Amino acid sequence: MFLGRVDLQGNILPLPYIDGWLIRAKQKGVQKVIVSPINFSKAPYIEGVEVIPLGTVKDLINYLKQAIINL
Repeated sequence: MFLGRVDLQGNILPLPYIDGWLIRAKQKGVQKVIVSPINFSKAPYIEGVEVIPLGTVKDLINYLKQAIINL
């Protein structure tokens, strides 16, 4: 799951209240969440949810490509 906003330069921007978003993701059964580096530094540890910090849309695309290759 991707939790963030994107600016016109392709940077991933943080969301407010990241703790609430992560709790909701866990409730929905999400195991991996991609967030901005700022949200990552403030994210609480939630067992069963891996939080992945990425800074740009380009990083996100590369991460997803690698995930497909490793299937």
